[in-house]
Amino acid sequence: MKSLKQHAACSVLIIDDSSPFVKVAVKHLKECGLIKVYSALNGFEGINLAKKYNPDIVLLDIEMEPGISGFDVLDQFHKYNLNLKVILITGHDTGLVGMRGARLGITDFVSKVDFFESIDIKIIEALDFGHTIFEKNHSPLSIITTNFDILEKTFSDLDLEHQNNLLAKLNQIRDELKNTKPDKNKINRLMDFLKHDLVGHIAASGIVEVVKGLLTLI
Repeated sequence: MKSLKQHAACSVLIIDDSSPFVKVAVKHLKECGLIKVYSALNGFEGINLAKKYNPDIVLLDIEMEPGISGFDVLDQFHKYNLNLKVILITGHDTGLVGMRGARLGITDFVSKVDFFESIDIKIIEALDFGHTIFEKNHSPLSIITTNFDILEKTFSDLDLEHQNNLLAKLNQIRDELKNTKPDKNKINRLMDFLKHDLVGHIAASGIVEVVKGLLTLI
């Protein structure tokens, strides 16, 4: 089992305007083994800290008040040539977030509703395999691949027959994505099946929506 303790020396910057969330998130990451966890409560401060520390991973909220949005922060990262690995934090509209974020080169995304359940593995995957914002042409498929692994973990609390059924559909999608020209209509139908069969799993539904958005960029 991979652990953040194996990456204790890496640095993470959290940019989010919710002070309570940031406080708990910083505590969580430090308890998971990270030593260097920085935080900013607005985009302007986040940009300055990113320039100062050049963190290994940036966890970036999309909607922030007051000031600039997460997408504006990403634009500034490009402007200042900050070649960072960025995981977007989103509360809703995950499909649109995934599409726009992928165009700006995000490494991955995480929904706030399952932040504490999945952020550890997402950071590990980003450190080991993730692309930076200047490698954005490779981002959509890498984001999809990582999140399919996360999605598969949500099957674990279902009965075995249900798990096997969902895994078969997920593997059909994985196989289709290996084709030079994937059948996007087929993939979308299979994704809709997964979403329908995972009613009540908010995090899983969010992953399905962001993947459907990212498919338009492949």
